[in-house]
Amino acid sequence: MAAPAIDQLRRYSSFRHLSDEDLLILGARLQARRAQRGEVLFEAGDIDSFDYFLLQGTLLLVAEDGRERAIEAGSEAASMPVARLRPRQYTVRAQTPVEYFVLDCDVLEELLEGQASAAEIDVGYGVVEMETGGDEADEMLAAFRSDLENRRFRLTSLPEVAVNIRTLLSDELVNLNAVADAINRDPAIAAKIIRAANSPVYFGASRCDTVQAAINRLGLETTRQLVVGFTLRDLFTADQPLLRKLMQESWEQSVEVAALSFVLARHTRLFHAEEALLAGLVSSAGALVVLNYATQYPQLLEDEELLRQWIARLKGEAGALLLEHWQFPEEMVEVARHAEAWFRCPTTHADLCDLVLVATLHSYIGKRRKPTLPRIDQVPAYTKLALGKLTPELTLQALAEAREQVAAARALLTAP
Repeated sequence: MAAPAIDQLRRYSSFRHLSDEDLLILGARLQARRAQRGEVLFEAGDIDSFDYFLLQGTLLLVAEDGRERAIEAGSEAASMPVARLRPRQYTVRAQTPVEYFVLDCDVLEELLEGQASAAEIDVGYGVVEMETGGDEADEMLAAFRSDLENRRFRLTSLPEVAVNIRTLLSDELVNLNAVADAINRDPAIAAKIIRAANSPVYFGASRCDTVQAAINRLGLETTRQLVVGFTLRDLFTADQPLLRKLMQESWEQSVEVAALSFVLARHTRLFHAEEALLAGLVSSAGALVVLNYATQYPQLLEDEELLRQWIARLKGEAGALLLEHWQFPEEMVEVARHAEAWFRCPTTHADLCDLVLVATLHSYIGKRRKPTLPRIDQVPAYTKLALGKLTPELTLQALAEAREQVAAARALLTAP
């Protein structure tokens, strides 16, 4: 079996920064192999100095707990070394006839010397380590994406009270008393609904003292959006200190984006304010999925920067999957999927995701830790929302003048 050509080697993340000369050296020192269906390449627990790269066919990875996942040639997972961690975390066997090659890790380390500057690039979230052969996160990221696609780990469930209220309100014949009874079964949510109805955002001529009166003031649709929003806060918790810290940060960012989305919706009059509030809250839902999944990798639980990289890279696809699991409407799923895709522009008219994108940009103003941001007037969503009639400075001024509304919206979500 012939060694792979230079253009084939460039398909693998480990080799993308190597020169043609280095790739020629690499090609001369790798070992090209074949395996028949069922043949084992290596077993869980093995310790060796070789990296394995798939050229053709499909490999099956079997963890010690019995979990399985397949890697097909040409896929994103196949662009990285197969099950790289040592001791080996998987038994790897050929699911079909396969062609692959192995390379001594020392060879690659020699070739990468002097190229450390190429190992990092700016991808819009600050400086992020590239997926190189030396990055053990590659295997974990590939496993995460595979487990997401194949539903191999349990996604967080939407709290029961939110599910019950949403189910009730799907019935056209539902009445206020039935909704109030469902909310009253959760005293904490009941108190928040009454507090919301009496807040500066919705305050009327008289004070609401019961859930029924609060729903009457808010309306059924606003009540539904608020109940779901209120229940999300309790999901952003963890026992491990670093996970708890990042959960709290993600929730606080969600609250800030939600409050700004609420005010911008009222300003533009293109969307229901409560729908925008909920969209802002779920814009960071992917962080919840990523951090819960990270508990499967103890080495991640002490590596804050690596966990932040995971969130930045994966929260979009993870958040979309979670909201689909919760049976949220497609426009909400789109918000989670593209929450920081600044140059997204699938249509000429503004949608809910555009609103949240602009709110997210504003939420980072003054923050010490933030992604690399474009100028706001370069963002398509800004123009589509008719905010383009204002300069960025005047947009900021408009939000500053609405700071009481922003504060009131934020208070809705942070009150105990």
